[in-house]
Amino acid sequence: FATPISDESAVALVRGMLGDSYIEHIQAVNASCDSHETEEYNKTESYRLLYTVLVDGIDITLAQEEVLGSSSAEVSEDLVLAEEYYQNILLSSESEIKGLLDALDAKYIEPSVGGDILRSPEVLPTGKNFYSFDPRLIPTKEAYNIGKETIDSFLVDYYEKNGEFPEKVAVVLWGIETMRNHGVPHSQMLYLMGVEPEWDANGRVTYYTTPSASNLHIMNQSELTIRLSNGTVINRPRIDVIGHSSGLHRDQFPWQMDLLDDAVRIISQLDETEDVNYVRKHSLELKEYYINLMVEGNMTVDEVEAEKLSMSRIFGPPEGDYGVRIADAVSASDTWEDTEAIADQFIQRSGNVYIDGEMYTSSLISGEDMFKAVLKDTDASLFIRSSNLYGVLTGDDPFQYFGGLSLAIASVSDGARPEMWITNVRDPGNPQMQTLEEFMNLEMRTQMLNPNYIKGMMENSYSGAAKLANHLENLWGWNVVDPRFVDSNDWNEVYEVYILDKYELGTNEWLDENNPWARQAMLGRMLEATRKLDASGNPYWDAPDEIISNLANEYQESVDQYGSSCCALCCDNALLDKYIQKLASVPETKSDSSSSSSGGEGTGSAKVVQANTGNSSSKTGSNQTASENGGYGTDFSQPEAHSADNYVEGYEMQPEAPSANENSSSISSGTLIVVSLFVLLTGGAVYIGFRKK
Repeated sequence: FATPISDESAVALVRGMLGDSYIEHIQAVNASCDSHETEEYNKTESYRLLYTVLVDGIDITLAQEEVLGSSSAEVSEDLVLAEEYYQNILLSSESEIKGLLDALDAKYIEPSVGGDILRSPEVLPTGKNFYSFDPRLIPTKEAYNIGKETIDSFLVDYYEKNGEFPEKVAVVLWGIETMRNHGVPHSQMLYLMGVEPEWDANGRVTYYTTPSASNLHIMNQSELTIRLSNGTVINRPRIDVIGHSSGLHRDQFPWQMDLLDDAVRIISQLDETEDVNYVRKHSLELKEYYINLMVEGNMTVDEVEAEKLSMSRIFGPPEGDYGVRIADAVSASDTWEDTEAIADQFIQRSGNVYIDGEMYTSSLISGEDMFKAVLKDTDASLFIRSSNLYGVLTGDDPFQYFGGLSLAIASVSDGARPEMWITNVRDPGNPQMQTLEEFMNLEMRTQMLNPNYIKGMMENSYSGAAKLANHLENLWGWNVVDPRFVDSNDWNEVYEVYILDKYELGTNEWLDENNPWARQAMLGRMLEATRKLDASGNPYWDAPDEIISNLANEYQESVDQYGSSCCALCCDNALLDKYIQKLASVPETKSDSSSSSSGGEGTGSAKVVQANTGNSSSKTGSNQTASENGGYGTDFSQPEAHSADNYVEGYEMQPEAPSANENSSSISSGTLIVVSLFVLLTGGAVYIGFRKK
């Protein structure tokens, strides 16, 4: 916050804000410019030209002649715009301080649009009271056109690859994403079904004022066409949709959920044959299935209720609650043997149907049964990315929602997985559909495995290390929920870059100096990937023995020197501890368990990894702080998940005979019990006091 940006970083940011058109303009002047994809960005002509103008202050025309050999009106216009961007970037630090002080002084703060700087340069300078938009505009006409364009592209690819159209497509709906993309996923769902909203003169969706079919354009079959790669135009059917909403999206966009729900009901009741209307086809099948469930459950058959439920396609977390909550379970990989329990957790959290924008509870059919029935045999799943800051590995929510959806679909479809697609609208001028495999591979190579990205993280000390550890944890998350997209080759590359220091950046030394528990968590996760078996009975990472042995030794040395990182994986993971104990060649350190950074037993029953008092006692305070934050910044403050009956989350406690060293501990077990009782009683008294208020 309010930190001045370096000249180099500011110029690089401006280069990104100008977009691809800037590169095209300078290449029109000199075709050899920026032609070497492997060269460092600060050596490219596009960067040097900007630096010469913005930092060195050279005249725009002279700078072009110096760097490009000639000049053009288009490049000159780009450089004028670049000067504006550059000044706004420099003003942001001061503007943020002023905005904060004005807010604390209850003064007026100038409003401004918010968003991604690369996508929306008008958000600069920062420090304003940013706003989003009028929800009645969602989806906008522009968003609907992007939805049409991307769905047409997706359908062409799917048809040419499979020889048929998908019958059912699931779409992830997020709140913040909708604020950025203005309703592209909603537009995709509507267009798949052959529905188009109508807008008034102010750009507002008329359906929200008068919710009826008359305010929706239902496309004729003749309008539902795609153009194949060879130029042939063919008709396509109405395709069924499933909307999986986050809790935040549900709260922010109930009108949009109502619109999607009504659209499904309208299309389900059209007088069309099932071969051209998959929405109707599946609604009829679901109605019959729900009636059979009523009969099997010895309930009074209610055909009206069955029909109402059969046309429901919008699901999400319980009303007033948030999240699918599978990230912690995925991280605590010693608590489950197969991913079926994780799929059950996802279904249990998401098995809540929304009708007319509100959660609906049926006395005859459970939400989970409906969700399973709707998910069965889903052909494809879509997830949108509109920000250049966030991808599919930068946080755990993509693998929780998008990946969890794939896992749940597989669990109810005899293992069959949907195709996974990313709607990439990061560049407003070039929206495109990418397979998840393509998108994730590109992200790995531009971030996790990119030396320039790692250098950038290294400038942020503790938080940078935590970010890299989170990247790795999210890679593991994807490996668990959908193994198609992460394999042993990916783990090998991560090992080479971070542990063998492939780029000679000093990653190990830097991690140990700034956040040793992040490095320890990374080592532990890599080891766990070699220990844990997937559904086929193979290790998630089939690593060579010498790599596994090296990881075990590095991990044990880290815990010995810095204490245990009590992350979700490392803390009291007896299975991992025993695994390391068999592999590591580092001698066991005999020390008091209280020196662990977690303030306790460190790694539980595997005594080979206890902390060395002499090496770490002076760091106990900082280590304790790190432990309270999950070792490297993980937040464990989420409410307890409501789990399926057969799902167990936590750590297994097993009896262990105390060693002589443990019996000689300076703190007796009786003392610990007394202290524990005192803490519990004190906490209870405080809680009662607050309750009385």
